[in-house]
Order: sequence, then C-alpha cells, then structure tokens
Amino acid sequence: MRSPIAAAFLLVLAAPVLAATVLAAGEPATLRFDEMYRTPVGPAGLEPTARLLSLQGQRIRISGFMVRTETPTVGTLILAPSPLEGPHGEDGPADDLPPQIVHVHFTRSESGAPPAWTPQRLTYEGRLELGPLEEADGRVSHVRVYVDAPIPVSP
Repeated sequence: MRSPIAAAFLLVLAAPVLAATVLAAGEPATLRFDEMYRTPVGPAGLEPTARLLSLQGQRIRISGFMVRTETPTVGTLILAPSPLEGPHGEDGPADDLPPQIVHVHFTRSESGAPPAWTPQRLTYEGRLELGPLEEADGRVSHVRVYVDAPIPVSP
C-alpha cells in the first residue's frame, strides 16, 4: 500500500500540470516552504499544493537552512525552513524532520566530499523534481532541487 503523499505525487506526475507559472525569461520562480503542502492536513494526509505541482521540472529558487546530519552524503544536502539537526544513528528509523524539507542535489560535485555544514540561511537555484525517490542515505525524498554548482546563490 502506498502512502497518501506518494499516491498524490504519482497521480499528479501522470496528469497535466494544474497551474502555470509565468516568469520572465531565465528568471526562476521562488518557492517557499509554506507553499509546499496544503494546510491544514486533511484525512488524505499531506497533499502537495497546486503551486508546488505547477513548478515540477521548472527552475526555482529556495532559501532555507542546511540540516546538520550525522553522516553527510556526497553531492546532497537537506534544506529545511529552520535550523535543524537530523536523526542520529542510535535513533534508528525515527525521523523528527518536518515534511517541508527539500533534498538539494549537486549535479557536479567537484570535491567528491559531502558539503560542509553551514549554519547560515542558504539560497539555491535549480530544477525542481517531485515524486518519491530513495536517496543514497536510505531516506525517501519527495521534493528535490538539482543545482548545477555546489556554491549557493546569495540570499
């Protein structure tokens, strides 16, 4: 049985885009964490907003805080709306991260090392991808941004 969020993403990815976002040529849309899921959460569980779905495959800009993880992954980091620390190994599969997180993937990882943790607000631009995907660390992501360079855009 699939989770309600996975089912919603699968249905939407197979259907036409619900809403169009009109932007100047080359200007990425800004996505905020509070625009990702409908609130309040209903009986169907988390549901992506029309705004999030309309940005699928488009270039976006998002600002947030890097989640500090015990074992960072090469070429990937997790961005959250507020400063957070990820689960520790002794916590097992427990996960206290909010649903409004974004996995940032660097399409070019020049150093071959995980990104260094930084406590400041970061802004990234890249192509938005939606839908369930098992990450290298075993976590299943539903919202990802693929950026071209491992250097964040100035806030």
